[in-house]
Amino acid sequence: MRPDLWLPQGADEAHVSRALREYDDDLRLIPGVPKQGIPYKVYVYRGDQPAVFVCAWADKNGDPLPLSSALLEMVKLHDRHTRDRAPDADEMNARLRERQAHDNETDTEALVDDWRTREGRYALLPRSRSLYLARARARARGEQK
Repeated sequence: MRPDLWLPQGADEAHVSRALREYDDDLRLIPGVPKQGIPYKVYVYRGDQPAVFVCAWADKNGDPLPLSSALLEMVKLHDRHTRDRAPDADEMNARLRERQAHDNETDTEALVDDWRTREGRYALLPRSRSLYLARARARARGEQK
């Protein structure tokens, strides 16, 4: 991201619109009404052709987000003429599975380390007094060794 295009969080429409036009002169920011649930939208206008929708500035549930320079980054992700591209659903699911597997492995290693004693053996779970007495009675009757 170019430093001259950085905008503070909560930037106004004029700054974001100007940054979009600096990136591509055909991009237009269509104002939304966040209080009414209508997000900002970005369109590409090219002469006599109909406008092409690029993206809407909303979260995954469709609720509008506060206007910021992150909108320009989102537009760059959707730009067909750049190497950056938004990951598709299969890639996102694969990343999620990898992250979950890594988290599970890390959590398991932490649990094993918690139960390992200084000698390298694993500590047994503490047994109750009633289990101790039941085993003592069984040994007294000769049922257990």
